[in-house]
Amino acid sequence: MLSAALCLTGCGYRAPLHKTVIPEAEDPAFGMIRPAYRELAATVAASTGLQPTQGNSVGVIPERMDRLNWMLEQLKLAKQSIYIDMYRYRVDSSGTVIYNILAEKARAGLDVRILLDKGANRTADLKRIRQLQEAGVKVQFFRIPVFVADYIFPYVLTFHRDHRKIVIVDGETACIGGRNLADYYFYDWKDLDVCYTGPAVKQLLQVFQENWDRVAPEDPSVSLKPVNPAIARLTPPPDVRYYTGKTVQIVPDTPVDEELPLRDALELALEQATDYFYFQSPYLPPPPSTVQKLKEAALRGVDVRWMVPAKNDVFMQKWMGETLYKGYLQSGIRIFEWTGEMLHNKMYVSDDYLTCLGSSNVDNLSFFLNYEVSSLVYDEEVAKDARNAFLEEEKNCREITMADVEAWDAFRLLRNWFFRIGAGWYS
Repeated sequence: MLSAALCLTGCGYRAPLHKTVIPEAEDPAFGMIRPAYRELAATVAASTGLQPTQGNSVGVIPERMDRLNWMLEQLKLAKQSIYIDMYRYRVDSSGTVIYNILAEKARAGLDVRILLDKGANRTADLKRIRQLQEAGVKVQFFRIPVFVADYIFPYVLTFHRDHRKIVIVDGETACIGGRNLADYYFYDWKDLDVCYTGPAVKQLLQVFQENWDRVAPEDPSVSLKPVNPAIARLTPPPDVRYYTGKTVQIVPDTPVDEELPLRDALELALEQATDYFYFQSPYLPPPPSTVQKLKEAALRGVDVRWMVPAKNDVFMQKWMGETLYKGYLQSGIRIFEWTGEMLHNKMYVSDDYLTCLGSSNVDNLSFFLNYEVSSLVYDEEVAKDARNAFLEEEKNCREITMADVEAWDAFRLLRNWFFRIGAGWYS
């Protein structure tokens, strides 16, 4: 993670090359979306090929063990297939339980596949995970070096990483979000995941297939036929916020396409916001165009609030982010630093209608260099609950004021700007 703060150089010059293109949104496929948001949905669809889908069940999982327990229950119920695309997988206590289930299901004849980012995982874990092949699990590691430095330091640099976190069971249930498969995500860090049943799962299967084809194009395609209705009826844990009949749009993003659907969706949401825009992102800074949209929204009276961890596991990204504080505060953006355990949520919610949940941070790495996947939920009920959760979490935050920033000493200011400029973020 340390290298993530130092290897952003490619982002600064790429940002101006990509312009948001707004297509016409007259297609009846967008009729279920509020008129004000059809342009956003159409823009994302034009970039990704994935339109909004109706009739989805949505389970938002804020609690650590709820995510692990629900996933374990789904894996145990699997009858046909288990597909995992994950950034990091530690074969620790929780990872060993998952490991054993995957091996058992593969021996029973299920199509079990796991795709991991090679650079994000420890050698010992990679060696252990390779052994799953003995049980019949298909194991692939994502690694596409693109720069000379990537060949010299193949497990250190951050260019073109598979940062997605997808678990799909039987083509019926899919979970995405911020948590990797490791104990500290389930026991220590604060994070957020979302599980889907319904047509959004088929879109996530397509996203999984596209990534799998990048590393193993010779393998048979994944199964698109759902076979296990019991998964859809799985009772969520008490702390899971569960909804039915919702409109969802899956948003994959890759560094090899010219389109920037995740950045464009966020910036269009900011342009559309009239009441509030709340977001959580542990890693920063955002690209200059996004910073500008945030400031413009606040200056026209939108209640913009930004929640970040007070102590970041990538400390240099915290320092770079602090260079934005004064400009944000001058524009009217409120900044909240989470004072508990590491805040790893990737979420934004706007105007009691639009909620974004997934793997993408609001930063250069996610928008320009990583393979990511997030989801847009167009719904009042989900958005109101997300807003209320954000406001409840503010109680565990310290709000940063202009007086706090003006009290910083010269060393802190110089340190922050040094790392910001050194990382290629110039605006």
